[in-house]
Amino acid sequence: MSPTIEEDKVQPAPPEGRDPVTITADTARQGPAGWRVLYVLVGGTVGAAVACFLAYAIWFHA
Repeated sequence: MSPTIEEDKVQPAPPEGRDPVTITADTARQGPAGWRVLYVLVGGTVGAAVACFLAYAIWFHA
């Protein structure tokens, strides 16, 4: 019977004399952080709640 746990593909740490990788803004971009993201999150959640409420009101109280 074969084992149910897959073999780990863990690699050892690089040697000490190796230069670290430099990631610049042009090579790797992250999403924006701050209040705009919070507004989108809250707005989407409220919009989904309103849509669910309207769907419930139309479906069950028509």
